[in-house]
Amino acid sequence: MMKPPETEMKTGARGYASTTPGVGGRIKALNSDFIVEEILPWGGVCEIKGETDLREQPGKYLHMVCVKENWTTNRLVGRLSKRLHISRKRIGYAGVKDKRAVSSQRLSIYGVDGEALARVNLPQATFKDVTVNNVPVKLGDLWGNRFKVTVRDVRLDEASVGERLQQTMGELAAGVPNFFGIQRFGFQRPITHIVGKKILEKDFEGAVLCYLTAELNNKYESVEAAKFRSLVKETKDFKGALKLCPKNLGIEASLLNHLVKSEGDYLGALRSLPQTLSSFFIHGYQSYVFNLALSYCIEKGYSVERLPLVGYETKPDDVSARILKQQNIKPEDFRVPEVRKLASKGGVRDCFIYPGDFKVGGVSEDELNRDSQKITLSFKLSKGSYATVVLREYMKNRYWD
Repeated sequence: MMKPPETEMKTGARGYASTTPGVGGRIKALNSDFIVEEILPWGGVCEIKGETDLREQPGKYLHMVCVKENWTTNRLVGRLSKRLHISRKRIGYAGVKDKRAVSSQRLSIYGVDGEALARVNLPQATFKDVTVNNVPVKLGDLWGNRFKVTVRDVRLDEASVGERLQQTMGELAAGVPNFFGIQRFGFQRPITHIVGKKILEKDFEGAVLCYLTAELNNKYESVEAAKFRSLVKETKDFKGALKLCPKNLGIEASLLNHLVKSEGDYLGALRSLPQTLSSFFIHGYQSYVFNLALSYCIEKGYSVERLPLVGYETKPDDVSARILKQQNIKPEDFRVPEVRKLASKGGVRDCFIYPGDFKVGGVSEDELNRDSQKITLSFKLSKGSYATVVLREYMKNRYWD
């Protein structure tokens, strides 16, 4: 079996469903190289350029399409709530979207009128197709997403690119492994599953310090971030580290603020984080176990349709149970009684996905890279699945670099 890059191996995605060599290349050289448009529950699309029918209903909620670039959904919601002088809990969304992308998604806001929204000016974010409704947008209120991805710096001739793409498409007719993508664990620092495991082990100090200091010398972060993480790791001088903490490291700052006020209260530091953020740690570990189990099934040639996302109410299959035993984790540990908001019942997940409307838009000269080609791929995925797990089968490299 062809081995994926080391970083993917660390997140449990340890194989491919196809054997054809990849075309290589890179994604997200430009934000416009990765376009994500949310598909609504009834099949409509949050159009970036066109109009979207959000099905108006009389009510106290504003519904709108947000088109954004260089924003995580969580950060945008936080900034928008401050500009509107309301609690962020009054803003609803169906799912998070990539920061390094041009994306569109539906938002809802309770008790705010259109005029107040029109006065909000956020860089690289617009709010359009504003209407009213009687219900909020909740997590999961979408069908999926439509993607248009430009792969650049492909160092093959056009004929070879076409041949490899066609061969890979044929091999994936039985489905693409529904791994959790690297972004589930953190592109720059893939550690959410490591933090999650420490929480399940009740090592709250280790969980906080891991988040603050792990992967401190990676190429994606600034020199200032590296200095900050090094200070925490070497001295645990949280007050001094807080002064060095870069402004873009908001979670780290929240953890440090609590530790400065309440020395040694690592559990309290975790409790201080919003549930939408802290739950990523437990979900990250669930995702890691799923990836390991699916990798094992693919390697052994087992025929599987679904695998569990382990939790306190989900019985693990034989493969997942063995993984948990090796890691000294029990399903009961997912109750997390010390931080009840992190408890997870678990669930199940499809092992394979089938991208809809998959199209190769063409192969042409890459204007950003000499002697290279660029490829445009477009497809649809249902909610919960990652475009990158489709792309990795065609590229078979460190596509995120």
